[in-house]
Amino acid sequence: MKKQAILAISWFCIWLFLICLGARSYAQAVFPQPDALLQDTKHKEPKGGMSMHGNELVIQTAVGMPGVINVVAFSQDGSRRAAGKDFGRVVIFDLKSRTVSQVIDSGQGVVHAISLSPDNTLIATAGNGDKGGISIWKQADGKRLKSFYVGHPDVQLLAFLSNDRLLVKENEALIYVLDVDSEKKLVEISGEYYPVVSIDGNLLMTATTDTFVLRSLADFRVLRTLPRASKYLLPAALSPSWDMYVAENPFDKAGFIVAKLSDGSALPYRSSGNELEANPSAGYFASIDERTGVVFGHSSARVWAWQPQTGKICASEVLYSEAGALSPDGTVVASGVDNGFLSGKNAPTGVRIWDTSKVLSSCGMASPKP
Repeated sequence: MKKQAILAISWFCIWLFLICLGARSYAQAVFPQPDALLQDTKHKEPKGGMSMHGNELVIQTAVGMPGVINVVAFSQDGSRRAAGKDFGRVVIFDLKSRTVSQVIDSGQGVVHAISLSPDNTLIATAGNGDKGGISIWKQADGKRLKSFYVGHPDVQLLAFLSNDRLLVKENEALIYVLDVDSEKKLVEISGEYYPVVSIDGNLLMTATTDTFVLRSLADFRVLRTLPRASKYLLPAALSPSWDMYVAENPFDKAGFIVAKLSDGSALPYRSSGNELEANPSAGYFASIDERTGVVFGHSSARVWAWQPQTGKICASEVLYSEAGALSPDGTVVASGVDNGFLSGKNAPTGVRIWDTSKVLSSCGMASPKP
């Protein structure tokens, strides 16, 4: 237990250092004030995952800390947004009314993967306390419909492709599609890593040891393979409309690079000098706004917008969270915020949302689609 406490404190210090590093960066434009803060309904918070028993720090595993938001996701039509929290809690917000529409206490510990079905009837969740389980819930009443026990304790990605097909990243080298009704695997992809789905839901990009692989999500046919210039390059976002994809290298000062989706040839855009390379590997999401080509993402606990064509960057204040998402239509960007224990601020914890048109206007990034 003492070793666990030392390890937890060490990771906490490293994470706090990276946040402070990010706080010294981003000397560029800053985000405007958020349009709204979405908050969970009042409920009795369970005890935290760390507590002192005498002089000993005790860690309650697989639960986390109360109030922490680990992942957010939008519905396909952008009308709803879900937040996966610690202690198994999942909250679904209605964006029009900006109210909580459903709360699910999943019992899955730290919830770190969620997806809403295209028709807004189902939600899939996974957490580290469920021992390799994926649960499907009814959005209307929050009742569990079924569970899949896939055998790996850390499901890392869930994405509904249609109402009955669910894309799953189970571990570092296994990606597959589950049929929700029959509970059978329809497709299995092994030996490929870091899956990224285009924001329109039509394409999947993965990485092998030396290539990027582009597939159609309609039938999982390989469309093309693209060169992977470095074994450290990770796919981050892709846009068919702009014929480009973004990749990140956490070990290179170039940070994010951009290349053509059609043939993999490099485009002359780099984030170097704009400080995105401060900690690119910490970004839990990156998406390309199909209207403008602006990339939205996370690094060093900030949500940011980067226009590769001009090099402009715009970032929020430190939010002490890496949970974020861009709506499929590109009109709203959301980010978790935790202004409690870490920041020393009294601002409430929740999910901030911004109208992206206001962000682009404030940051001088608006540009016509080519």
